[in-house]
Amino acid sequence: MRLPLGWIARWSFTFLTVFTLVSPALAHGMMAAYLEITESSEGVVVGTWKLPVPSRDVMPEIEGCRRIDQASENDEGQKSNFVYQISFRCGGALAGRQLQIKGLGVTVTEAVVRVAFASGATASHVLGKHEPSWSIPQTQRWSSVFARYAALGVEHILTGADHLLFVLGLVLLIGVDKRREIAWTATFFTLAHSLTLSATALGLVRVSSAAAEATIAATLVLLAQDIGRKEATKRPRVTAFVFGLVHGFGFAGALGEIGLPKGAIAPALLAFNVGVELGQLAFVVLVVLVFGIVKKLANKSERPALVLGSVGTYAIGSLGIFWMLQRWSLLLSQRFHS
Repeated sequence: MRLPLGWIARWSFTFLTVFTLVSPALAHGMMAAYLEITESSEGVVVGTWKLPVPSRDVMPEIEGCRRIDQASENDEGQKSNFVYQISFRCGGALAGRQLQIKGLGVTVTEAVVRVAFASGATASHVLGKHEPSWSIPQTQRWSSVFARYAALGVEHILTGADHLLFVLGLVLLIGVDKRREIAWTATFFTLAHSLTLSATALGLVRVSSAAAEATIAATLVLLAQDIGRKEATKRPRVTAFVFGLVHGFGFAGALGEIGLPKGAIAPALLAFNVGVELGQLAFVVLVVLVFGIVKKLANKSERPALVLGSVGTYAIGSLGIFWMLQRWSLLLSQRFHS
């Protein structure tokens, strides 16, 4: 049997290029911290500050409050996180004060804040580098929580290269001209990852985050192999649903690191799912537009679009192989050292 030397050469070149250029952080660009503070009737505020990476430069401050204690400890439940126990003395009510997270930027991009007042009321907010401060309200509507977690869902999908590449692969598998089928397939993908995301976030299912991430990378490789195969194009909805269940565990891992606000779990979870779907649809529209523009510029010739699709397919498969090897090696390393 003759070896497909051209195929091997193209894949090898693409993989070596990816291996050389790709940063390990590319797959998930969002690095979120989590702050939970509780107000006592004596004017003391006790908080838990959880970071995805160790950093003394990213810390919370409260207007008119003085930090009186700070200690760090390991988070046994999530070894990838770093936890700081902090306390403030405010000498008055917490509501109405400005809470600021200093140092948000490239390393830590978001900070999810939950406040429990002495009265028993709660409030939640998401801060970012462009909005690092928040005026703490006495009470908060669910609509505010919904808007913030929807924005968080949009950001996660748009900064998650592995999820976006999978969506791109579905479009290439179906064909950019079959827009109705793309819409149905995207719906099946959304339904599937919403099921596993919700089940994991509510504690109904527990899956290793590292194993889920490694399996997500494997779905990219399998999908890349299906692109261009006639038999595979007959069942894109099934492919999207089955692999979408796996991607849902990845979304759940990201949401687990952020945390869900107590007392508003339902709207926050729904909002995150809605945000992921909106970001996903925006990306699909962008892909279809790009291919349409390429075809128009080429005077309706199919060749440039085919070349672009081929490049996309090799990129999906090569990045999938890279991340799969990287993540499985990390997973095995954790197992051997545990």
